[in-house]
Amino acid sequence: MTCYIRPAPNPVDQRVGARIRERRQALGLTQAELGAAIGLSMHQILKYEKGRCRVSATNLSRLSAVLGAPTSFFFGKGAPDGRSGVSDGASYDLTIVLKAEPLAAEMMRAFLRISDVEVRREVLAMVEAASGRSAVPRSRTTKGVRGRKERHDSASR
Repeated sequence: MTCYIRPAPNPVDQRVGARIRERRQALGLTQAELGAAIGLSMHQILKYEKGRCRVSATNLSRLSAVLGAPTSFFFGKGAPDGRSGVSDGASYDLTIVLKAEPLAAEMMRAFLRISDVEVRREVLAMVEAASGRSAVPRSRTTKGVRGRKERHDSASR
């Protein structure tokens, strides 16, 4: 009878797997949820996370999109975007993000209750400014709280 000795997992595969697990847990996803999002079983995600199976380029790309992190995140150190949270340039499944981040879901529900389009734009500008990203040009003019025109630029602050 021949005894098969399984070789030790490759350190790179272990590192990639650890980063997948780290990001999945940070988003509050289960292995089953992550697997379903990219069309794999929970067992396959477990194998990836343990470094027992090598992640294909296609599946790494899918994981990157769902987990909101660039593919380089899985090989290196640090947060997905150099700070924390979801990276700006990554495409990701909003359903998963809203499920993983309860405050995002609450914010979305409250935002959808705002009927005034201009108020929605102002809320968006405020949130993006707080995140360090500006969507609305600063030289844009909007109506102020009391109906006066206010100029939004750095000189009027």
